[in-house]
Amino acid sequence: MALTEWDKSLSVNIKLMDIQHENLLNITIDITQSIQQNQQEKALTQFENLLNYLQFHFAEEEKLLEKEKYNDFYHHKSQHLILISDIHRRFEIIENGNDELFLLYIEIIHELLVSHSQIEFKNKNFKEVIIVG
Repeated sequence: MALTEWDKSLSVNIKLMDIQHENLLNITIDITQSIQQNQQEKALTQFENLLNYLQFHFAEEEKLLEKEKYNDFYHHKSQHLILISDIHRRFEIIENGNDELFLLYIEIIHELLVSHSQIEFKNKNFKEVIIVG
């Protein structure tokens, strides 16, 4: 499966968020390439980097939403916590060296990142808070 590369159609019209979303997608693409090149250790390190960067990104996004008193803040934050928890759990599974499972999971994470940003930023209230704030 070809992973979606960053392009302007994925833009949420907020420079900081666009840069971070692009970085997240690029990390997942890098992980996929490492797995395909049988560089398991490199892929695992990149996966840890993805998790760290994702936590950073979510924290930045949540600060912005909380500052602007986004009305669905707690639900949105809970979605972040669920995704982070799921990634942690799966990391423990893929550390055992199942490349096919690792590759599949990276593809799932990649698509979740694309859909999360697109769905949330198409939410009128969310977009108003971010852009107006």
